Amino acid sequence: MTKIKQDAGELCDPNHLPNESEAEMHAAMQKAQAAVQTQLQELTKTYQTLSDICQQKRDLYIVCVKFHMNLRQLQQWNDETMLLLASQPLEEPTPSAALNLLSSIEQCQMGMTSTHITNLTELASTLGSKTFKKKNDAVIKKYEHARNLLEHRKTFLQRILSSHFPRPVAPPSPNPLHRSKPAPDSSFNETDVHLEVTPDRRSLTSTVSTASSEGLVAGDYQDMETDGGVLKNRQFVYKELVATEQDYIKDISTVIDSYYDEMDPESLIIPLRLRGKREIVFGNLLEIKTFHETDFSKALEKYADCPERVGECFTQHSAQFQMYSIYCKNRTHSETLINESTESQAFFKGIQLKLGHALHLNSYLLKPIQRITKYQLLLKDMMKHAVLAKKAHSELQAALESMLKVLKNLNDSLHVLGVKGFPGSLAEQGRLLVHDPFQVSDNAGRFCETTRETHLSVREGHHCQ
Repeated sequence: MTKIKQDAGELCDPNHLPNESEAEMHAAMQKAQAAVQTQLQELTKTYQTLSDICQQKRDLYIVCVKFHMNLRQLQQWNDETMLLLASQPLEEPTPSAALNLLSSIEQCQMGMTSTHITNLTELASTLGSKTFKKKNDAVIKKYEHARNLLEHRKTFLQRILSSHFPRPVAPPSPNPLHRSKPAPDSSFNETDVHLEVTPDRRSLTSTVSTASSEGLVAGDYQDMETDGGVLKNRQFVYKELVATEQDYIKDISTVIDSYYDEMDPESLIIPLRLRGKREIVFGNLLEIKTFHETDFSKALEKYADCPERVGECFTQHSAQFQMYSIYCKNRTHSETLINESTESQAFFKGIQLKLGHALHLNSYLLKPIQRITKYQLLLKDMMKHAVLAKKAHSELQAALESMLKVLKNLNDSLHVLGVKGFPGSLAEQGRLLVHDPFQVSDNAGRFCETTRETHLSVREGHHCQ
C-alpha cells in the first residue's frame, strides 16, 4: 500500500508532468488522484477479504489438526484395547491372575473418557465435511465395540473373583463329616455328596446321589482325605476343567460354524487359491469338535461328585486323543495356505470383521494344541489334592502320562515336518523312537577340528538325519 501511495505522489509531482497549461495540469492531477484512490480502495477491500479468508482457513486448520490428534488418540486406544483383549489367557485365570487382569482392564478404561468422544464428535461437526464425519463414525463404532468387549471381560473376571472369595461361613460340624457343597453355577449340575466315616479304618466312602454320575461304581475306592480345604481345591480344579472345556468347544464350534461353512466347496465367493482346500485349512478340526462335544465333555460331567477320579476319563479316551497328532501335522500346511497370498488373507480377514472377532483365524486354529497343554497342567493340579485317594491318584498319574504322550507325539509331528532332503516317505520308516540334537566333530582330534549341530532321529530299525 505504501508503494502505491509513493507511485501516486510521483504521478502528481509537477516535475514529472508534461509542460502544459496550469488548468490542464490541475485536471490531469485530479484525474490521476481519483484513479489512484479508486484502485487503493479496491486493493484495500481485496486485502481485507483475503485476510478474513486466511483467518478462517487458519481457524479451520486448527480445528482439523485437533480433530486428527483426537482421532489418532482414539484409534491408538482402540488398537491397544484389542491387543490387551487378545493377550488375555484362553483359559479361566486363577484368582490372583484375575485380579491383575481386572486392574489392567480398569486402567485401560480410564485411558479414554466420554468427554474425549464428545469433543471428537463436536470437532467433526464443526468441520462439516462428510469425509470427517465418516471417519468419526467409523472410529467411534470401533470404540464402542472395544468398550463392550472390555465390559464383558471385566464382568467375567469379577465373577471369578466373587466365586473364589465368598463371604466367610461358620465351620461345619466335625460329626458327621460332610463334603462342602460347591456354590451354584449355571455350568454345573448341583449334586449332593455325602461322606461317611467308617469307624474301623476312618476312610471316606463316596456315595453318589445324582444321575449325573451314572456309570460310576459307588464305593469302589477309598479316600482318606478329611481336610475341607483340599476337598474344596479338588472341586475348584474340576470346575476349571469343565468350564474351560465348554469354552474350548464354543471356540472351535465358532470356527466350524463360520470360517468352515464359508468355505463351502459350492460357494463362488471363495478365492481360487482356496477352492477345494477346506480340509487343508482346517484339518480334522470337525472330528475334534465332534469328539469333545458329544463324547468327552459328557463323560467329564459324570465326575462332579468325585472330581479326584477324573483321571480315568482321560485314560478311557486316550486313543481318541491321538487325532491331535493328525491335526498338528496339518498345521504348517494350513498356516501357509492362509497366509500365502493377499487374496487369501483378505478373505479370512473379511470373515473376521463380519464376526467381530478380536483374534485372527490362525489364533483359533492354535486352540486345540493349547488345549492339550492345558490338560496336563490341570491333571498335575488335581494330583496335588488327591494324594490320600490312592486309586484316584494312580488314575490321575496314568492320565497325565497319557496326555504327555500325546504332547510328545505332537512335538514329534512338528519335528517330522522340519526334516528336509530325505529321499522318501518318513511315514514308511517306522515309529519314531527318539530325536535329539547332537554335536558332530569334523577332523576329530586335530588342531583345525570344527563342530556343527545336527539332529538325529532314531526309528524302529532305521535312522535319518
